[in-house]
Amino acid sequence: MNRNNVIKPGWGLLCLCMLLAPLFVRSQETPERECILIVSSYNPDTRRMARFITEFEQQILALGIPCDICIETLECKGIADAALWMSLIDNMITRYESRSLRAVVLLGQEAWASFVSLGRIPEGVMCFCGFVSSNGVMLPPPPDSLQTWKPRSVEYQGMTDSLKAVGGMLNRYNIRRNVELIRSLYSQVENIALITDAGTPGISDPGEELTAMCHEAGIPVTAVPGPAACVTALTLSGLPTRRFAFEAFLPTDKKQRQAVLEELKEETRTMVLYEAPHRLTKTLEVLEETLGDRQMSLCRELTKKHEEVFRTTISQALEHFRRQPPKGECVLVIRGRDPREAREEEVRAWGEISLEEHMERYLGQGMDRKEAMKQVARDRGVSKRDIYRQLL
Repeated sequence: MNRNNVIKPGWGLLCLCMLLAPLFVRSQETPERECILIVSSYNPDTRRMARFITEFEQQILALGIPCDICIETLECKGIADAALWMSLIDNMITRYESRSLRAVVLLGQEAWASFVSLGRIPEGVMCFCGFVSSNGVMLPPPPDSLQTWKPRSVEYQGMTDSLKAVGGMLNRYNIRRNVELIRSLYSQVENIALITDAGTPGISDPGEELTAMCHEAGIPVTAVPGPAACVTALTLSGLPTRRFAFEAFLPTDKKQRQAVLEELKEETRTMVLYEAPHRLTKTLEVLEETLGDRQMSLCRELTKKHEEVFRTTISQALEHFRRQPPKGECVLVIRGRDPREAREEEVRAWGEISLEEHMERYLGQGMDRKEAMKQVARDRGVSKRDIYRQLL
């Protein structure tokens, strides 16, 4: 399927080269010629890899960056060799460090997964990669075998925060471009199936755009029900399930996240959120600060071998995961605000202004006196007769 990068491929390549240029300008005083190491997951002579490498070399020459470009391959053939990939990439980096290594470009998910699993970045070396997906698996360290290996899911974007000096561009699926490609290649096609590798397509998933496009075009859509983490967690939570609000991942932008949290502060329905393990403690901190110490269930690794469900409170969960860093994707099911508490707070707020001011608010909106008295009585939780007597 065709993918559309957040940064277009050509522009992405140019940006990468421009980011590298200052490194070599600053280091021109060193007499030894420096190098950029390109590590390909597969045969670098394949059409796609060869095209990228050729264009990369052309951009480096055009920018006048003084360096050697060295190409290595992991020759990945299957997951059975996964335990060896880290050793290979470690040996490559060690070998090129002695040649004034300035940057590493990783091509393919296997090369990047090996590099991240290794967790070692030479000082002063910039590293670049392209993500196929923001989620991946940490590889087994040698000499572990696949028989004893317990795969651990990680979010690569989060890993780039902890591994300093790592840069990357995340590939984003463009549903419309994919549909256009299918139509151009198979003009007579009548049925298209959308299959995802985790959860239910369309729930916090790009599939929602495809469904909307089908409805716009008058194309009937059906679904084969499958597991959804939000519903599974809600079922296991022990919290009210009749009414709930699904928020998925909170926005990463600070202002947008705070705006959503302020809305959730008044939410009376059970709330369901997703969170990556490396951001969990920070998210629990802002939830406690905004919502207070609510009852919650924290579910992780749902439907997997190491599934866990914690019936706890926000503060207790925060204390626990500060001591014991979480592993695996998490679903947070949080009790909504008590409607009675919300109502009591509303009544107290109206009680802070005089009865006359309260009446004037509704009279100023065009209500007649009788309707305004009814509304004031509702706001203050008293009878209309009480309001009438006080206004005499």
